[in-house]
Amino acid sequence: MPYDEADHVFNIALNLLASGNCLEHIEVRRQDEAYLSAVGADRIPDPTTEGDFCRRFVTADVLHLMNAFNRVRAKVWKQQLDDFFDCAVIKGDGTQIETSAEKK
Repeated sequence: MPYDEADHVFNIALNLLASGNCLEHIEVRRQDEAYLSAVGADRIPDPTTEGDFCRRFVTADVLHLMNAFNRVRAKVWKQQLDDFFDCAVIKGDGTQIETSAEKK
C-alpha cells in the first residue's frame, strides 16, 4: 500500500521534531519501536522514498507551501503581545558541516 502525501509530510516533520536534520535520519526512526509506537505507525517511509517524494516538487509547489507557512505565521504573530516584537537575537557560531549529498 503506497503512502499518501500526508504520510510523507508528517514523517518529515516528525523526523525534524525528533532531532533529525536530514532525510537519512529517518532510517533511525524506522528501526525505533518506541518511536513507531509513539506516532501510531507500524511502518514509516524510508529515506529514499522521502527523497523521491521531495524531488516531485516543482517551483510552484514550493512557493505554494511557503505561502501557506507565511499565512499561518501572520495569524500567529497577530496573537502575540506587543513586547514579543521588542527584540530578537540570532546566535550563530559559523560552524560548517560537510554534507553527504551525492550527484547521480
